[in-house]
Amino acid sequence: MKNFKNFPKLTSKKLKLTLHPMFLILGVIMFACGQLNRFLICTFSAVLHELGHSIVASKLGYQMQRIRLMPFGAELHGDTDSFDGKDEIYIALAGPFVNFFICLVILGLWWITPRIY
Repeated sequence: MKNFKNFPKLTSKKLKLTLHPMFLILGVIMFACGQLNRFLICTFSAVLHELGHSIVASKLGYQMQRIRLMPFGAELHGDTDSFDGKDEIYIALAGPFVNFFICLVILGLWWITPRIY
C-alpha cells in the first residue's frame, strides 16, 4: 500500500456538489419514464469527468469550489481566471481522459460478460 501514499483523493473537503433546479426536474421525468438507470449513469459519468478536471487542477495548485450538475451536463467552478496556458491544457484534457478510462472499463466488462449487454 506504500504506492498509494501520494495517490490523489477523489474529493476535496472544499469541493461541493450543487444541483440546478432543472436537474432535479429532469431526474423526476426520467424516473417517470422508466429511465432512472440511464439518468444515474449519465450523472455518475458527468461527476467523474468533472472530478478528473478538479483533481488535476488541485494538483497544479488551483482551488476549485464546486461541481454543479445541470440538466444536460455538469460544470466545475473555481479560480479559472488565473490558469497558466500549459496548466489549462492539462486540466482540459483530464476530463476526456476520465471518459476514455470509463469507456475502457465498460468495454472490458462487455468483453468479459457479453450476455449482460
